[in-house]
Amino acid sequence: MKLRERRERKSYSDAIAVLDDDNDGASNAAPEAGSSGSEYDIETPTAEDAQADEESDEQEDADDDEEESLAGPDDGGMQVDRPARQRRKPRAAPGGPKGLKARQQGALPAATSHARLRGLRSAGTAAYELSRQGFRPWTTYKRPGKALCLLEPPAPFQQPETQPSNPCTVNINVTRRLNRVFMQNIGPGPLWELLEDCAWWKESVPPPDSIWTQQHLRPTVYPELKISSKEWSMLNSDEARLCLPHGGTDASEEPPSVSCLFGPFGEQSLVQLPMLATHDISQYFPNKTSVVFNAGAGVFGLDWCPTAVDASVENRVRYLAVAPAPSRDYKLAVGIKRSCPSSIQIWSLRPPDEDEDKPLDLRCSLLLCAHYGPAIQLKWCPLPCDDADPVPGESMPKIGLLAATFTDGSLCVFAVPNPQSFGASEYPVAILAERPLARLELEDTSCWCFDWANSDTLAVGCSNGSILVTKLSAALKRRRQDETAVLLPTHYIPAHQSAVRTVCWIRLPRGTTPSDVASDPTVIVSGGFDGKTLITDIRDQRPILLNRSRDIIMDVVFSNILGVPITIDFGNVVKLYCIVPSLLGQGQSLLESEGPIWSLATSDYHPQLASGGADGSCVTTNIARAAKRGISAPFFYHKIYQLDYSRKTGVFRMLENFVPKAPLLRVTTVSPEDDAESVSATTKKKAGTETVHKDDYRVSGSWPKEVCVTRVAWDSGGGISSAPFLASGTASGLCRIDWLMGRFYNERLNVDKITSWRNHEAAAGDWFDGDEEDDELDA
Repeated sequence: MKLRERRERKSYSDAIAVLDDDNDGASNAAPEAGSSGSEYDIETPTAEDAQADEESDEQEDADDDEEESLAGPDDGGMQVDRPARQRRKPRAAPGGPKGLKARQQGALPAATSHARLRGLRSAGTAAYELSRQGFRPWTTYKRPGKALCLLEPPAPFQQPETQPSNPCTVNINVTRRLNRVFMQNIGPGPLWELLEDCAWWKESVPPPDSIWTQQHLRPTVYPELKISSKEWSMLNSDEARLCLPHGGTDASEEPPSVSCLFGPFGEQSLVQLPMLATHDISQYFPNKTSVVFNAGAGVFGLDWCPTAVDASVENRVRYLAVAPAPSRDYKLAVGIKRSCPSSIQIWSLRPPDEDEDKPLDLRCSLLLCAHYGPAIQLKWCPLPCDDADPVPGESMPKIGLLAATFTDGSLCVFAVPNPQSFGASEYPVAILAERPLARLELEDTSCWCFDWANSDTLAVGCSNGSILVTKLSAALKRRRQDETAVLLPTHYIPAHQSAVRTVCWIRLPRGTTPSDVASDPTVIVSGGFDGKTLITDIRDQRPILLNRSRDIIMDVVFSNILGVPITIDFGNVVKLYCIVPSLLGQGQSLLESEGPIWSLATSDYHPQLASGGADGSCVTTNIARAAKRGISAPFFYHKIYQLDYSRKTGVFRMLENFVPKAPLLRVTTVSPEDDAESVSATTKKKAGTETVHKDDYRVSGSWPKEVCVTRVAWDSGGGISSAPFLASGTASGLCRIDWLMGRFYNERLNVDKITSWRNHEAAAGDWFDGDEEDDELDA
């Protein structure tokens, strides 16, 4: 057999040989003497190359100076025409080995500088750009005027004394100074000296005297909306029993009481908690203000109701909405629509009577019953919607607008009536939702999660991986009297490859102009069951990958203090991610939990982050401290409580009073018979921690499903005096409300020094660097 003759073929380099003169194409030139001919060999730099590098660096510096002069900090985000840059010669990439050409360094990992994500980057002070190509300008927004700050420690249900002071963003000196003061917090809760409303809402009304009070920052919305008697109907005790959690297959069967041990370790008392019962924790720990209640079954949703703050009212009632499962064995099925009788519990938290020896009076005041299935997630409208007492007989007073996603695939918005309008009662009042205020339902998918951008705009995550945006005000305008308004999507964006687990708005204005400040935010961060964290600008509708993990992204929240989204990464790690284009996707670890994290919560008033995990622990930590290094204050995380469960006896145990701990790090373990001193220093350095024995480090990888802390929520709707309230719910039905306060690591800091630093009007760089106050912070 004769083989086919080989014919000569022309090389591609012959067709583009004209590019060889510019060193942009392939070359057939013979290698130089002493060279191996490899593209990745390190070349010896010549004097001509060094001179070309210096000229290129000078040209870059000149271009940067020109850009800064054209687009200053107060340019309002205007786009300026810039002259076209001259083409530069190839040079070594920054941080790369000397002697390598740019095309050779393309195969090497790029060296990145450490980005210190300073605290207080937001609250109207950070500029954000976001796009895949051609970054959009996000200009700086700084709220003008004065902010109200506390002069004394707050107490539950009391209006503390306040004074107007400069906000934390008045100038760069105050921002840096208060940033370092934030890092001095080593307590479980916020520092009352630094509490300040840092949220931005398009509904905010500028004050005439330049003092931003709560009524100006968070005005009451939808005052003209009235509750009709046709929207709700009263239920008797037998009808309400069918909508409450039950113990088994029979819906009329009441769930069994929860047996739980409370008190100090080793001296705990067994308490039986039936459904809707409460238990005071302060009887075991007099220095704590905490209360526990039983919702009846595992908690899917939990949120505080925003109320209008009136300075003349000292005693206010705080409302907490809780969404329990129909039974303890109920399991959610993603994407499967099913309906059944369910309820949402409205708990009222108020000051106790004079004859009661307890700090808090908690009771279930209202049951919102429906036939849409259990609520997967619920959130109140973030701005106050409560109204004054109406004329008797015309309408019912409302406490707010509550939105929730249900297992039948719908998202409903309810106008919740005030429980006090039904009169005093020992048992909760049960009402049936005849028709919701507004409803969103799609035929081909289910609404799974959502988030309010303000009182009008909602982002909804669907089970098919899509994200949609809808407007409540537009639906209410189309609504006929006594009928349900139909919510229509304004945007429908395919984003994830599987169901969307959580969505979160980046609540920052697009610019500094009045029209930008009065507009809706446009950026959404979402996490899905596919392990992706995406950031999407609804103007472009092109999701950008922020992070990818090997686990489900259970929750994503936005911090107004740091101005960054915070989410969950693989390995039970909580991380923040920068969204500035030059640092997009770069993250920093904040906390490493002992178990998978289910829920995160941030506040509009302080930088304390709360998390709930599958190991039954509710943990808080100071995220402002983790954003910067080189300060003397230690970094702790505080375990507020941990829930245990015995499978043999069926008894729960709530442990608390834990010692604050440093972040959990990976440890190199050795056998007990090995000598720890024999381990090499290199092994210790790689592990990043000191070596310990296996008997000294025991962390379980499996926990009962009943102990999982499914939801945590800070109170951001009750004013500056209610910011220390933290609510949490578990899969067992046990929920807890804690009043948490922080403390300074440096005891010389006080409210007088912080107030003087706030009101200091020095220019940038005048008194911040190297003065004696900095020594006080670092002491």
